[in-house]
Amino acid sequence: MANFYMPLQLAPKTIFNVGITKQRSFATASLPLAECKALAKNVGGSFNDIVLWICATALRKYLTNHAALPTKPLVAAMPVSLREESNKELNNQASITVVQLGTHIANPMKRMNAIMESTGKVKEALKNLKSVLPTDYPSLL
Repeated sequence: MANFYMPLQLAPKTIFNVGITKQRSFATASLPLAECKALAKNVGGSFNDIVLWICATALRKYLTNHAALPTKPLVAAMPVSLREESNKELNNQASITVVQLGTHIANPMKRMNAIMESTGKVKEALKNLKSVLPTDYPSLL
């Protein structure tokens, strides 16, 4: 197995990573799946890359509007499948990793490229690490 080292990437301090109070609100939005998939294809990314980009862009705008955008990129916990394509077992074969969201990058396409680079590194690392990563995080917590 190749040597692999990924330093722990903690999220920068924001107005979000504080205690939750009754003043916090929650909202959702729906986007057309076909358009998101087409956008991903057009930029050479995956559907998941587009979802991360949409979230990163919304977070960047919100934090900028509140004069609270950190200079370091925000990070997101991202589930990853450890299941081999031919494996049809009915069990949990997933783990979790952290990817950078590029929120420190103003240019939307450069932000998308940063996200695709971050998720690409994860995909490349998983090729060698699938057999040694824990898959049952709830029991570890």
